[in-house]
Amino acid sequence: MINRFQSNSLDFKAGSFLFGLVLLYATIVFFISPVTLPEYLALIGTYGKTLPIAFIAIFLITQITGIITLGIKTKFKASPFSFCFNKLKEKWQKDRFFSFIWPISTLIILIPSFNVFKQTILYERGFTTDPLLAKLDFYIFQNDPGLILHSLIGSLETTLVIDNLYHAWFLPMILGVILVSICSSATIRIRYMSCYIFSWVMIGSILAWLFPSAGPCFYIDFVNPNHENYIKLMNKLYTYHQESPVNALIYQQYLADAFNKNNVAIGGGISAMPSVHVALATLFALGSFSVNKWLGYAMSLYALFIWLGSVYLGWHYFVDGLVSVVLIGLFWKWLLVLEKIKMCAFSRGMGTRYNQSDTGR
Repeated sequence: MINRFQSNSLDFKAGSFLFGLVLLYATIVFFISPVTLPEYLALIGTYGKTLPIAFIAIFLITQITGIITLGIKTKFKASPFSFCFNKLKEKWQKDRFFSFIWPISTLIILIPSFNVFKQTILYERGFTTDPLLAKLDFYIFQNDPGLILHSLIGSLETTLVIDNLYHAWFLPMILGVILVSICSSATIRIRYMSCYIFSWVMIGSILAWLFPSAGPCFYIDFVNPNHENYIKLMNKLYTYHQESPVNALIYQQYLADAFNKNNVAIGGGISAMPSVHVALATLFALGSFSVNKWLGYAMSLYALFIWLGSVYLGWHYFVDGLVSVVLIGLFWKWLLVLEKIKMCAFSRGMGTRYNQSDTGR
């Protein structure tokens, strides 16, 4: 059990370190990108204006949910205003809101920096890994997995459901950060945010640079215009698009238009391997298991849905998601092992101090 002093110390040390890593990432991206300082700050400001609105909305939803849950447990005898006030007071007395501020600040700096990297730096690498990824997918399934999914569940209704849920992914992306920022456990917060940063910096930036790829939806435009399977896949999606708008196709066109442009577009940049969507969806599941077993199972199904949905909509190869799931799972496990090692060292240190104190008596 981590005591209050140790929890505050963990938050300050680990939170400062992780936020410092994000600032370092942002600085490196700025110096190696062609983006000017005013453009960079303007992009951060744009995200800084939009993200807090989402934060406030989701924060209110989570608080209202908590108040309703409390009301049901106490038969609405407890004051919801007193409950919220006491929670805020407790947070202020504990660390002056530091544990709430640093995860949110990390997100506000991290996302626009990744946006700049993906659109102004990554595009220079080209898309040299796509042929290999396409062959791996075909080797595993003996066909294109996207076409297999369409043959099994393809329809206009299915496409619209997958499309809408897939593009609502940004909600848990923000919600997860809010929940860990108000969470009472510093250990869970640090582990989650470590994996969160790992997803954007290591998976979405470094590995994406090492294995540059566009994905099935851009294969025809940027790799090989005569790839038969991906022509069939995109034709199926465009057939549904003629009946009812498919957001994935609209956004794919937006990314294609913004590709190799001087101005940085919000959410711009093309990259498939590994999948940040699947990495974060896997993180949502792992984080949920820390709270509740059944919530973890539900979010695991959601992660699987995002993985298969990314293939169905042509965003990713199947192996993109596979690599992300393995990497996040291993990194999460590694952090758990580190936590156990540190707890054992802390316990031994406390035991030594106790014995020395007892001997002194």
